[in-house]
Amino acid sequence: MVTFTHTISVFALGFVTLFLSQYVLPETLYPVLGAISGITIVWIGGTLFVRRLHKLRPQEHHHEHGQRSWA
Repeated sequence: MVTFTHTISVFALGFVTLFLSQYVLPETLYPVLGAISGITIVWIGGTLFVRRLHKLRPQEHHHEHGQRSWA
């Protein structure tokens, strides 16, 4: 999942850079794209971390057990 996400992010940033470089100077564009990529990496990492924490939490037991009679 991490490799797939990284590869897709690199391609997306590459396409955005190529598109925006026609309208904005690269010296202005690179810091903004760096910040966006950093925020994206932190967001994806945080999402994966939270999902893992939810899987590690013990599940609640919601049904009642009937009484057994040992007659």
